[in-house]
Amino acid sequence: MDISLETLRDCLGEVPALELQGMALLRQCQPALLPALDTTLPRETIAEAVREIVAYTQVCRDTAKRLSHLRPVLLNIEMLEYGL
Repeated sequence: MDISLETLRDCLGEVPALELQGMALLRQCQPALLPALDTTLPRETIAEAVREIVAYTQVCRDTAKRLSHLRPVLLNIEMLEYGL
């Protein structure tokens, strides 16, 4: 099945943004990098947010590794500046 560049772009554009709990917590802590020690956040909430970010990072790393092994696909694009 051939997918055009435009179809792929439209498909990827419809994927909703992923909201990670850890990123939401970091936004609440700005400008500090980590929540203050006297935070009212339960320790388990912070631990779960960290686990979520670590898992998401691993999924991204695995996906990038799989994508790096794909063969290049030549599209029917005219590149006149590279003509011989």
